[in-house]
Amino acid sequence: VQQELSVIAITDHNFCDTLSQLLIPFIQEEAKKHDIKILPGFEITANEGSGVHFLIIFPENTELSTIKSIVDQLFNPGVQKISANLVPHSNKSIDEIKRIIDSSGLDSVIIFAHADRDKGALHSDTIRGQYRIDLWKKPYINLCQLSKSTDEFTNNFYASVINRTDPNFIRDMTYITASECRSINNTQSVPGRTYLGEKSVWIKADPTLDGLKQTIYEPERVRIQKNSPEHDFNKAFFSKITIKEQTSIFPGKSVNFNKTELLLNPNLVTIIGGRGTGKSLILDALGKTFGNNSKRGIT
Repeated sequence: VQQELSVIAITDHNFCDTLSQLLIPFIQEEAKKHDIKILPGFEITANEGSGVHFLIIFPENTELSTIKSIVDQLFNPGVQKISANLVPHSNKSIDEIKRIIDSSGLDSVIIFAHADRDKGALHSDTIRGQYRIDLWKKPYINLCQLSKSTDEFTNNFYASVINRTDPNFIRDMTYITASECRSINNTQSVPGRTYLGEKSVWIKADPTLDGLKQTIYEPERVRIQKNSPEHDFNKAFFSKITIKEQTSIFPGKSVNFNKTELLLNPNLVTIIGGRGTGKSLILDALGKTFGNNSKRGIT
């Protein structure tokens, strides 16, 4: 709450060995109290190069047992997927992983995890040459997690990819950051690791998986910065329209506004509705309220 978080994706490596290991149900229950959405998923090391990491995220209401059944198919039978000392690699390529996810019928999004770091899709110690180019151009992966903001990469390979100056890697891509947290707050921070909300990304969209996917088509909805873009500058806005009592719209006519309250989005820029739904009446009433009787006074 203090970090102004609306959505948290929980993507533990390899999800779990048994559903009883999962903390997601308890986190979901607590998150509901603070109107925070939890998107379940997992991180996986695909059989690409020396092992490339990907994030797989599902909608908030996805059955956790279904996710587990997907993860089970990514390993040989009997493999212990959760270990304190070693995180086993999947024996499946990312194409095979995608086919298994698709066969489940679940909606999902696949993200290049920490692409500029070890085990990332762009890291030369993990994968290189034509294999790296081919992986980068997978048409079903359109989101890329970086370790820092895009404008912090200068005069290096990653900058050439982000700025689309390397002809081999030119493609549409939406860039995000994420905490990859190993602790709840900075008092429990581990050297080299971040805490919850330390590296958040601001997205102007619904706090859902669909909202995240919307950034694929509108990357300008993403802002990587410390504070919410809502606080970048102060702007006046109408928070609500309140009609305190039934009010006649036209003298002598039986057309009235009933007592009601209309809550408005701070970013409201247009009112949409079919003919006869009351758009013009609302605008005319607002105009008269502020002393403007012209029908063209408010647009």
